[in-house]
Amino acid sequence: MCNIVPGEAVAVGPSRTIQRLSELQLPGNLEIHPLAYPGQHETPEEDPFRNVWIAHATELPIGEEIRAVSHLAAALGGAVFAGEAVADVNTYLPFATVPTAKRRDLEMSPPAQSWADNVRGLVERILESKEVNSLLLPRRTPIALVDSGVDPEALLSGRRIDQFDYSEDETVRKVARGRSVDTCGHGTRVARVLDACLPKKVDLVSAKLGNANADVTALRVARTYADVVSRTSPAVVNLSLAPVDDSLVCPGCGETCPIPPICSQVLPFVFRLAGATTITVMAAGNSGQRGNSRFVSVDTRTLVLASALDSTGKRASYSSAVGDGVITAHAFGGDNKDVPDGVTMFKNQPEAYGTSFAAPFVSAAIYPVVLAKRLKGESIAADTVFGPNHHRSGRGWLPDWFHDREYLGVVARPSRWW
Repeated sequence: MCNIVPGEAVAVGPSRTIQRLSELQLPGNLEIHPLAYPGQHETPEEDPFRNVWIAHATELPIGEEIRAVSHLAAALGGAVFAGEAVADVNTYLPFATVPTAKRRDLEMSPPAQSWADNVRGLVERILESKEVNSLLLPRRTPIALVDSGVDPEALLSGRRIDQFDYSEDETVRKVARGRSVDTCGHGTRVARVLDACLPKKVDLVSAKLGNANADVTALRVARTYADVVSRTSPAVVNLSLAPVDDSLVCPGCGETCPIPPICSQVLPFVFRLAGATTITVMAAGNSGQRGNSRFVSVDTRTLVLASALDSTGKRASYSSAVGDGVITAHAFGGDNKDVPDGVTMFKNQPEAYGTSFAAPFVSAAIYPVVLAKRLKGESIAADTVFGPNHHRSGRGWLPDWFHDREYLGVVARPSRWW
């Protein structure tokens, strides 16, 4: 099963509940510790992950992962039934493969720039409205990007970006201002789209997951997500990641057989815990991957999946379908490289397309609404942010939302969508 981390199982829940698992007899090792990285920063009382712990089983015999999950879930008992804890296998969520890039390589294509200009105009109008201005606190509220890190030199605005490196286990390293830690190039491209969509006064926070795809697992994402939310309290977290498909080798004929993916419990659990203050925007997934709706296996009202449009305004051929009951927003992600005369996110980069690049348009667009609703003490559930006219299951188009949605007396009227 290619998307399961071999020999691992995970449980997450309240500290007292998880610490009781230390008595559980599992083959291999069982480590129990806080979900967020301890001792790295002050933990405020309102931190949603203050008393959330994790049990991480490692070195399990290959093939025993799901049995270990069953033992963990049984030991957690009523906490799982009540939605207070989850048990799961650990899964991979690899980055899209793109080469590293410098500023000169990241000139946005005309449709991408048009989308960015219109999103930035909407964000500016809402942030500059009298009602929002009256709500803003001295502390600036950022957007967080959980990805492969960022090369600040590739951003054109010169905005402030704080970077944290989570690529080494049990260590959080604050990255020196202006230094690049992105050896993959994926996070820099996503940050470049965010940078084009946001006024300079909106801060970015970058959380680097790792240096290679083998580093990017559901557990690593959950721990990084929890720590960066605890540390910076962002209004929106952008996750331009998607899992790979599963497969089994048939013992009879030896053929590799695709199978339905294992649904993850850990990620929606941490998204829900952060949901009082933070919305998560996650890429829907590309062709060759199952949709990220596999992660919506519990009630997660503060998760939005970003599906990609091509240059004709239709859903891109590579963009994964999204299941029922999931709030979905659509934004430009570029044409598939096989499309004749296709247009991608950046000029002269045929590989720069995907739902990874649609997600930052959505993150930027909803940021001012989430911020204002949070400061007013209103619910930031996705269905309240997008309003009653934004349908579930992929039927609402982001440009239509911009045209139709009015919030705090500000109506977005973009002059042109590409």
